[in-house]
Amino acid sequence: MGPEYMEEYYTGIQPLKLTGSGSGKVYYTLDGSDPDASATPYTTPILLEDGDYLVKAVFINDNGVPSEIVSKEYP
Repeated sequence: MGPEYMEEYYTGIQPLKLTGSGSGKVYYTLDGSDPDASATPYTTPILLEDGDYLVKAVFINDNGVPSEIVSKEYP
């Protein structure tokens, strides 16, 4: 199972929270490229300012096994 997006709506800046299940780390990209272990590790909510984003995330467990990549567009 891959990461899940938890959305909170605000005016101007929107914090985006990502969660994964089990023991491991979530990695993400904001430019539409596919994330892997060399992508940005998710440690705090991502602050999305006004603009368009294609957020992609992957969960990699402690054994190095990645989940399917999930993506979501934010206008």
